Amino acid sequence: MKDSRKTKTQLIEELDLLREKIIENDTVKTGGKRAKQLLEGSEIRYRRLFETAQDGILILSAETGRILDVNPFLIDMLGYPYEEFIGKRLWEIGPFRDVQASKTAYRELQSKDYVRYENLPLETRDKREIQVEFVSNIYKVDHTRIIQCNIRDITERKQVERQLRFHAEVLDEISDAVVVIDNLGIVNYWNRGAERLYGCSEKEASGQPIGALYKYLWVKPEDEPDSAQALETRGYWSGDNIHIKRDGVRLYVQSAVSTIKDKDGKAIGTLAVIRDITGHTELDHLKDEFIGLVSHEMRTPLTVIIGVLETVLNNGKLLTQDEMKGLLNDALFEASSLSHILENLLELSRTQARQLMIFPEPLKIEKLAQDVVRELNGQSAHKFILDFPGDISPVEADELRVRRILYNLVQNAVKYSPDGSEIKVFAKQEPDCLVVGVRDQGRGISAADQARIFHSFQRLELNQLGEIKGIGLGLMVCLRLVEAHGGKIWVESAPGKGSTFYFTLPSMYFKDKSI
Repeated sequence: MKDSRKTKTQLIEELDLLREKIIENDTVKTGGKRAKQLLEGSEIRYRRLFETAQDGILILSAETGRILDVNPFLIDMLGYPYEEFIGKRLWEIGPFRDVQASKTAYRELQSKDYVRYENLPLETRDKREIQVEFVSNIYKVDHTRIIQCNIRDITERKQVERQLRFHAEVLDEISDAVVVIDNLGIVNYWNRGAERLYGCSEKEASGQPIGALYKYLWVKPEDEPDSAQALETRGYWSGDNIHIKRDGVRLYVQSAVSTIKDKDGKAIGTLAVIRDITGHTELDHLKDEFIGLVSHEMRTPLTVIIGVLETVLNNGKLLTQDEMKGLLNDALFEASSLSHILENLLELSRTQARQLMIFPEPLKIEKLAQDVVRELNGQSAHKFILDFPGDISPVEADELRVRRILYNLVQNAVKYSPDGSEIKVFAKQEPDCLVVGVRDQGRGISAADQARIFHSFQRLELNQLGEIKGIGLGLMVCLRLVEAHGGKIWVESAPGKGSTFYFTLPSMYFKDKSI
């Protein structure tokens, strides 16, 4: 019979094997616990990102197309409760009820694992249409294919882009050449006026050195260092030049040149407004100055708008939603400022061409005043007072033009009176007309200035000293629009006592009138 007893050596060998197994088992258990902890931590971090993300996020099953989860930001964006998302297919919920389009996108995602839509229109629960950027991709979780959809609201950005396109169209209609170059002298913008003046299309000019399109000569050689110094110290210069086109033809031009700066004050390019005066007599000096002032006043909003778009396009992924919204609001404000400048220019152009049409309709002047004050109230630190007695009757006037008159007068009061002071907008009923007034607590206007402020391109002494921004156009536009309604406009003021601007609108008015 074989001895079943084990030798000491055998027992020691078995004990060593057992110890190794125990150590191995402990290692596996410890490692598994650590891996589990890491996995749980990763899941917690992902959940926090999911819950706090500033974009909307949908999680769907790639197999069934049904929604598994939705984050709070998307719920707030679209206005639908959590329960209306969960368990439904994308095309079964309100915002995505374009069934055919949603199914097509779903099939495309299944085949490519990634889809992106830049301008997807969605309707919120309260029937507002918003524009979104929609990015969706498929990935695996525990061997299960999951769809993640990221949805970003780009409605405000699209509004700014539409404003910019509108202003670009307006600039294209200006008869003068408008040219923007960078610090290397490369053309970035070339409007239709430049195409007509130099015989070179925008496509041909863009990206080309300005020296390849025309050559500079100075009517007075001493103007060259003066212009460089003016651009460096004041940021703009205006004067006369001779431009030689590529075909050798000489053009006598008036140029208004401004430096374009970024938000940090660094020069990033130059804006030039160029007018052909070949064969013309010497132009009025005030008009020459006016071109330079328009260019100068357009520089700031254009600089901000260009800077915002460059930041959003180049660094948009690095910006938070609040930062993006702040930048777009800045651009929207500057686009609005630019719009008011251009609208005044267009009104002046219509009156000079005798093509201004007035379309009267019954309107309440108090409501227009409230709208204007509301718009300007967020742009100044003044205290606005409205005084409209209850016995004021509606007038028959062109609402758009009366609003323009009020806006220019109230904006003038904001410019020429100290922060914190009162600006009063009021009206009183006279037997044959309504008298509307705007009173400020500014420095007042001398008798000499009162005699000329409604004339072409006139600005007060403070403007000429550079203390007040403006191009001296608003009051002249007010005069033309008031006269088009058959009314009168005047000012009562004295130095140190503030100013009150009055205008009248007839109580009864006639139909469509052209001046």
